Amino acid sequence: MLNTERSAALFERNRRVIPGGVVSLNRLVQPEIAFVRGRGSRVWDVDGNEYIDYHAGFAPYLLGHNDPDVNAAVRRALDDELTLMGSGTNPWEGRLAELIVRHVPSVEAVQFTNTGSEATYHALRIARAHTGRDGVVIMQGGYNGWHNDVAHNVMTPLSVVGPRVSPGEYPLAPLSAGIPKHIFADVHVVNFNDLASVEHVLSRHPIAAVLTEPILQNIGVVQPLPGYLEGLRRLCDSHGAVLVFDEVKTGFRHALGGYQSLCGVRPDLSVFGKAIANGYPLGAIGG
Repeated sequence: MLNTERSAALFERNRRVIPGGVVSLNRLVQPEIAFVRGRGSRVWDVDGNEYIDYHAGFAPYLLGHNDPDVNAAVRRALDDELTLMGSGTNPWEGRLAELIVRHVPSVEAVQFTNTGSEATYHALRIARAHTGRDGVVIMQGGYNGWHNDVAHNVMTPLSVVGPRVSPGEYPLAPLSAGIPKHIFADVHVVNFNDLASVEHVLSRHPIAAVLTEPILQNIGVVQPLPGYLEGLRRLCDSHGAVLVFDEVKTGFRHALGGYQSLCGVRPDLSVFGKAIANGYPLGAIGG
């Protein structure tokens, strides 16, 4: 029997000042566990229990927790008095952007954000500005962030989703209250791996962007069927929509060039963790 008494006590203390006791409900687990240390692939909770971390922090810990080379690089940066400037540029952001452009096939320019949700938000804004349209296609079971346009239909029970509104299209199932109803008119949820669903929507609505993870990873691991991603590319080209790959999770964990470098499909916009990068068809937008 796992002893988590101290973890439970810490959660109870945190609930006094944090809704749910944890700042991200994705981290709310049963039994309640409070982690205090990590090294390599292992993490330890406040009760001293040891675990294997298969999440890897939902992607950032490519080399595991407290990797000595990563820690040493951070210490060197601190010793060099690297800090956040309120104006101007610096060598490091340009160097990082150059590395991404060099290794990711579709990327010509990069804009950095604080979170993946901000990055998908920017991607949709760029797509709408480029196309002059408002509609967005997202995937049933996909997760692309917390903002209004994408916070729908992730782990949605059938009783909530109900029947399709029309062939290939589902009603919205918001992830939370507080999303304005007018948003619903511009967001279309379709089946992953179902090109007919995507074509149905693209042929009937003014769609700015088709936003998808190349591999769904929030409802288990759902891989694209052969030809599916290539089909999305063709449909977006024929209907003038922007294809956006959300590679926050698939990104650098599958390959240095992202999953797109493995599947051979080039999106118009790509999101990698905390970066949104624009590719060749929209190169002028990124400058």
